[in-house]
Amino acid sequence: LTHQWFGDKITCRNWENIWLNEGFATFGEAIYNEAVNGKTGYNEFMKFRMSDAKNAVGSIYVQDVNSINEIFSGNRSYAKGCVVLHMLRGVVGDSTFFRILRNYSLDTSIAYNTAVTEDFQRVAEKVHGSDLNYFFTQWIYGENYPKYNVSWSTESINTNLYRASVNLFQTANTNPAFFTMPVNIKIITQRGDTSFTVFNNLRNQTFDFIITSKPVSFKIDPENLILKTVTGEDVVPVSFALEQNYPNPFNPSTNINYRLGKPSIVKIKVFDILGQEITVLKDEKQREGNYSIRFDAFSLTGKILSSGIYFYKLEARDFDDIDILFIETRKMIFIK
Repeated sequence: LTHQWFGDKITCRNWENIWLNEGFATFGEAIYNEAVNGKTGYNEFMKFRMSDAKNAVGSIYVQDVNSINEIFSGNRSYAKGCVVLHMLRGVVGDSTFFRILRNYSLDTSIAYNTAVTEDFQRVAEKVHGSDLNYFFTQWIYGENYPKYNVSWSTESINTNLYRASVNLFQTANTNPAFFTMPVNIKIITQRGDTSFTVFNNLRNQTFDFIITSKPVSFKIDPENLILKTVTGEDVVPVSFALEQNYPNPFNPSTNINYRLGKPSIVKIKVFDILGQEITVLKDEKQREGNYSIRFDAFSLTGKILSSGIYFYKLEARDFDDIDILFIETRKMIFIK
């Protein structure tokens, strides 16, 4: 459905800007999750996309358009493209963000035509009323993501006031050298929580906050609005997940990503629409973490598959092979 507007009504002008199709379509899944399952569903979807986006190599703007794998990189064109829209939503706010999407889809210079990233940036800046070049330059044409090393100190000013000083130090990157972003910082105090939004535009930067209750801990970007890693505070653990394969439909091969929240005996099988087993892709013990496996309709099955719907199933059991920790099945489409 999302592709009807972002992909069909507005098509990327060249392969370099494929994220305008695939990143938008993937973000449409996030919005659907939010509509059906609330903010929790949206946040869970984005958490997994962020995990994939951290594995992206190179810029979202495709450098090698002679490589199909580079163009249709699931981690970069799909996941990281989706995450860029999520981050833009965090930067400009919900009301402005959805007006940007609507105005972009209605822009007469690109509607029922083609677009490049600069067209989307132009619309975004016009609706937002501010320059967003720093955002698009680093996230579309740059590489990687910020890695924050954080620390803090507190002091009592008097009986009613306290100063909390939070330091953000980014690990050196290549392009850009560091990331510029508005960052939300939550200070947890004895009387409750208070939040501040700062504009982090230096690699090493300290922010001071004056508060009326004794601070006890802090959290960087508590709503997970930025693709990042943070050391110096608690990290949200990764849970089990089976991702939608990409590309889909596919011919002759497709990638299947999955996530293990704890060490497991992993079985991944492929079935046809009648429930008959086609092949076993994985049957072994694996540690917790993110994994990817490739299904090739020809070389892995030893059979000549017909075009149609197939299913892949992940079953994870504990190392005693007694309790099922996770089980999920997804649909994929093979087209000759």
